Amino acid sequence: MPLHFKESQLVDLVWTEACDGRWHSLEEVAKRARTSCRKVGLVVDFLEKYGFVRSCVRDGRRFRIDPGAPSPMEVAGGLRSLLRACGADLPRRYIF
Repeated sequence: MPLHFKESQLVDLVWTEACDGRWHSLEEVAKRARTSCRKVGLVVDFLEKYGFVRSCVRDGRRFRIDPGAPSPMEVAGGLRSLLRACGADLPRRYIF
């Protein structure tokens, strides 16, 4: 039975799987994460949209971290610091 992840946890998991810089298939990562290829594909779509990963279609869709791209966690930390510096008063659920 597939595990249920919060979206941010699945993003972290996909990122961690791809940290080696190699090309990975959606199926490979979905199997390790015990989730669906569709969910992994949605995460890869998000990461690719914002320049974190590159993907291609070669024996199925594959992806890897875009060399030189910051991690999503680094970006979240930078945004958190910026919000604090600006004195933003966001509800706790928006503090990532």
